[in-house]
Amino acid sequence: MNYFGASGICLLWAAFFEAIAVGWLWDADEFGRDVKRVTGQNLSVWFKICYKIIIPLITLVGVFLKTLWLW
Repeated sequence: MNYFGASGICLLWAAFFEAIAVGWLWDADEFGRDVKRVTGQNLSVWFKICYKIIIPLITLVGVFLKTLWLW
């Protein structure tokens, strides 16, 4: 449970799918509008780029490296 439940590759997959959900399915621009509506502050363009491109790439690289390490 400790190894497979909340660490390692499971956590990387969760981060990947969360970034895909926010960046592409919910759309980062709409997420930025919702953040502005709730907090009154604009979401930086950097965060939108991170949610769409950088976070999914980094987590996929982590998944592949972790998978290769386990083999």
